[in-house]
Amino acid sequence: MDLLVSNSKDALFINQLNVLNAAMSRAQQELASGKRILNASDDPTSVPAIVQNQADLARVEQSQSNLNTLNSEVGMASGDLENAAAIMDNISSLAAQGATGTTSAQTRQVLAGQIQDLETQIVGIANSTNEGRYLFGGDSDATAPYSINYANTPPFTANTTAPATRLGIDAMGNTFSIAMTATDIFNNADPTQNILQSIENLRQGLLTNNSPAITNAVNQLSTADQHLNNVQAFYGNAERSITSALSAASTMQLNLQTNQSQLTDADQAQVITTEQTAQTQQQAMLEMRAQLPRGSLFDMLG
Repeated sequence: MDLLVSNSKDALFINQLNVLNAAMSRAQQELASGKRILNASDDPTSVPAIVQNQADLARVEQSQSNLNTLNSEVGMASGDLENAAAIMDNISSLAAQGATGTTSAQTRQVLAGQIQDLETQIVGIANSTNEGRYLFGGDSDATAPYSINYANTPPFTANTTAPATRLGIDAMGNTFSIAMTATDIFNNADPTQNILQSIENLRQGLLTNNSPAITNAVNQLSTADQHLNNVQAFYGNAERSITSALSAASTMQLNLQTNQSQLTDADQAQVITTEQTAQTQQQAMLEMRAQLPRGSLFDMLG
């Protein structure tokens, strides 16, 4: 009977030591990783919330990446349009000079050459690229929107008529417009908004020394210039939408990261206390065991 009691006590003692060792090992793992959940079995009830939070965080971070790409593209497009506006100012100045009744045919020829250079620059802006994409190419952003050859009438030719259906999407799935096509901007079907044609009409008027044609072109340039202002406002709104979406996504990311920490991070102070308590109990058990009479099966362990 005494042997059975001794065996039972030895088994209980070893079992308690194993429990304490497991608690200390677990505490050390949590301290090393900083996480209280290392496996799904650690807290099965929290797993669905953790998985959903991770999916939401991945979605928001992907949205941020997409928005940053758009921000670069729209910012570059906006800058190009500022350059176009500056060119239009130069064209307007040359047009005013050419429209003066005292301007000679020879001077108008010189002005026509300068207008041609500026018209070429406008086409260059229509073909602006960012990382291999034509900014104003719409849905055919691998194709240069326009080519130019002054042997043709008109000299500019559209290489694509694809619309711009690409949209910006914020982290909540809301969409907003981010782009216009080169045709919409520079070669609009509305004659009062057709930048390239108004420039070409001015160039032809100067080449032919046709004062009425020059005057008409000056008027067309004025309304085309207003159209360009409206396009710039569109891109300004797109930039503000992207900035707002990025700000909202950043807030969402922070909230999700905080929530993820609350779901998975270990309570450092509590873990340290758990480890220290287990160590203290283990030491006490070992000291107590050392004071007991020897001769049981426990001696066989060491």
